Parts: sequence; structure tokens; C-alpha cells
Amino acid sequence: MKAWSEEFNVQDKVLKTIPLWVRFPNPPINCWSMKALSKIGSTLGNPVYADECTIGSIRISYARMLIEMDITKPLPRSVKLQDPKGRLILQEVTYDWEPKYCTKCLKIGHDCAEIKTAQSQRMIQQRKVIKGKQVWLRTDRDGGNEKKVNEQQKITEPTQQSEPESKDKDAQKRMRGG
Repeated sequence: MKAWSEEFNVQDKVLKTIPLWVRFPNPPINCWSMKALSKIGSTLGNPVYADECTIGSIRISYARMLIEMDITKPLPRSVKLQDPKGRLILQEVTYDWEPKYCTKCLKIGHDCAEIKTAQSQRMIQQRKVIKGKQVWLRTDRDGGNEKKVNEQQKITEPTQQSEPESKDKDAQKRMRGG
């Protein structure tokens, strides 16, 4: 924490570090001490707290710690550990929650790049079948598609009606022998 000062302005400060619950699945037995877990957590950020099951070694499938982490950088998926014999071990890292961080707005909670992708996906044209004909419609406008569908139906109905009549006439001619 920083000491408060009169010059402090919330608008100027960009929130970069937030506490995240981090899990270390199946850590080596020699890493179950608070000192070892604190060192492992320090590779990710500032360790704040270990959950009760981790402190008491009640659950040994994973160790869980609250760590203040810089979210302006990609969250690590693993950390390198060294066992007492000097061998390197790659320890997996998972997160209970992964915050979205917008590098454009510098804010937590959304990502402008994802919003833009979602908008472009809504504009993808969808195929619809109307009375035997395929019609491609944009999905980015509300209500605009219904008008197009109705117009298409009006256009296709007269041609569909006239086609069966001409087929019937051809069949009748064949039956008469002509």
C-alpha cells in the first residue's frame, strides 16, 4: 500500500496489481512449507495469504495462495523450481479467476479487442432457406432482416407458383401425345 497524499488523483492512477487466487497443482512434497510456498509465490508477485487447507496441509492435491500480481502482463502458466538436488521442475500454475485487462483503455474488466471481435462475429452473414431458396442475411441489424425476408418471399412466390403450372402443362401435353 502507498501512503495517501494530497496530490493523489484516482483518474491518473492505473490499477496494475490486484490480488488473485493462484493454485499450484501437485507441488513437490519439499515445497509444502510456508517458506517454500512464499518463494514460489514471489516469482509471480507479492504473496499475501495462503488458504487454510494449504497452511494446514489438509488438501495436498494443490497449494492455493492469494498473490498480488501485475495484470498488465500475461499471467504465467508455469514457474521453474529447483529441487534440493539441483534439478529444474516446471510447476504448473492455474488461477481461480483471470481478470480481463484492456491494453487500449488500461482498465480491468474488459478487452476492447474482444469486444471488436464479438461485434464482427455478429455481422457474419447467416444462411436461411426460404421456400427452397437460400437467402443470405446480415445479422448485425435488428428488424432489418425481417424486411429483407419478406421482400425475398414476395419475389420467390410468383416464380414458384408459375413453375408448377408450366410443369403441369408439359405433363398434360405428354399425356395427350403432343
